[in-house]
Amino acid sequence: MKLKFILSNTFFALFIFFFLSCKKSPQSIPSKSSNDYLNVVVAGVSYNESILNDLHVQIGGSQSSVCDSYKYIKEQFTSISPTNFDLVVGLKFYQSDSIFKKHLINGNYSLGDDQAYPEKTCNLTLLVSYFDNSSSSYAKLVSGGKNTITSIVKGNTNSTSQDYIIQGNFTCSWLLNGNSIPCSGTYQKTIEVSIP
Repeated sequence: MKLKFILSNTFFALFIFFFLSCKKSPQSIPSKSSNDYLNVVVAGVSYNESILNDLHVQIGGSQSSVCDSYKYIKEQFTSISPTNFDLVVGLKFYQSDSIFKKHLINGNYSLGDDQAYPEKTCNLTLLVSYFDNSSSSYAKLVSGGKNTITSIVKGNTNSTSQDYIIQGNFTCSWLLNGNSIPCSGTYQKTIEVSIP
């Protein structure tokens, strides 16, 4: 009887041990903000776009800049595509959190042409391009556009990355066949930088 008790308790203890060891441990995975958006007015017409978490696209690998020797990431975060044009908007930012967190300052940043090469862009440059579908050509970005960052807030973090939620507004215009195409907008974009 005593042997049965010991065997059944041993079996029960082993069962509990294996059950608990097979249970998945929770992982801390940073999630993008579900509230990211782009609201623009292009040539007097309003467009509002929610930025879906799975559509964040990193363009290319890390890049250097004309501003400094740090590595950057260029990330397209949405495009607006009615029948007559495609508007693409992205953000260029420091790749490393140790560098990025030293530059958490609201204010005026560059606005650049996403089609220009080489890009003359720096940290938190908003990159825009306007493609005209009827002529199958890109419009020329007029200098003097503005990109103002109004908020930079720390988001989720894990052992390899840190999220930041960036809010801002911008104005710009393009020239296409002698016609001006004005654009203004507001945005919220969650970015992810590496923790070395």
